[in-house]
Amino acid sequence: MLDELAASNKGRLSRQYRMHPTIGNLVGSLYYKEDGGLEAGRTEHDFPLAWPTAGNHRVSWLDVPKGNETRSGASWRNITEAQAIMTWLKDADAAAVAAGVRYSVAIIAAYAAQKQLLRQMLLSLTWNNLELKVDTVDAFQGKEADLVLYSVVRTSQGEKRFINDRRRLNVAFSRARLQLIIVGRSAALKGGQEFSKVFANLPAMSLIREQQA
Repeated sequence: MLDELAASNKGRLSRQYRMHPTIGNLVGSLYYKEDGGLEAGRTEHDFPLAWPTAGNHRVSWLDVPKGNETRSGASWRNITEAQAIMTWLKDADAAAVAAGVRYSVAIIAAYAAQKQLLRQMLLSLTWNNLELKVDTVDAFQGKEADLVLYSVVRTSQGEKRFINDRRRLNVAFSRARLQLIIVGRSAALKGGQEFSKVFANLPAMSLIREQQA
């Protein structure tokens, strides 16, 4: 139906109001560049955060250099990534308590087995000022949260077509309002067709957060 409409009756929404400008800029550069990118409808002052980020850039890569995926039935999980996420969340929860703020947090996993693992680990811990939800990328489409952590899971040099799906990555990266944390083994992913573009659009390698698990 869209193809049959006259050009004068079609338009594109190019201004976003949900995300911090640096998150929107990343999403725009990766997935809307040919259409002119995404314009920020709100300034960075509209997205306060209880802890500082380098250059106030709100996209970080949480590196898990020792993380490896393991098969779980027909799916995959990565325990080291899950542990790194728990560590980050505990620090974020403490900072939120100190600042007297509450945040909604979405942990988005590329695979269902990772989702189940993360849910089990969350239940074993106590959370104060974080409202946590865990789901797969496909299930989280159309939703949003203050903070989003995306668990890539896969690290092997084999077929990674699923995690390199542009539509899924677009969904995963565009759900956060205040901060996006991408969690994965950077050395295994830098050479991928899509993730190489992610690294190219991060401001500097020094902003990639190292996590020795």
